[in-house]
Amino acid sequence: MAFLAFARETLTVSTTVVTFTSATVQPAGGVDPARQAIVHVRSGGPFNFTIDGGTTFPTSTGGSGPWYAGSAFVINGATNIASFRAIRDNTAVADAVLECEYLR
Repeated sequence: MAFLAFARETLTVSTTVVTFTSATVQPAGGVDPARQAIVHVRSGGPFNFTIDGGTTFPTSTGGSGPWYAGSAFVINGATNIASFRAIRDNTAVADAVLECEYLR
């Protein structure tokens, strides 16, 4: 199955947990949600994230990561995308800026 890009956004990851914008990844009106997210870390960081259903939040010292400027990763599955949460790592000197592209 081929994915088609339909939306993108820029997120800033700082000292409080952030998520993908719900209205962007899960549009209203019966439109299919994002099935894949491609994330590029443009600057700043590092940061940590989780996608495990919202029961575990990332911390400044734990989660998947740390992810640094210049890195990229893919998240597959609407549930994983909806569960994405990120926070700045405790070693970061600047907020991370993420460029996120969504496909379905």
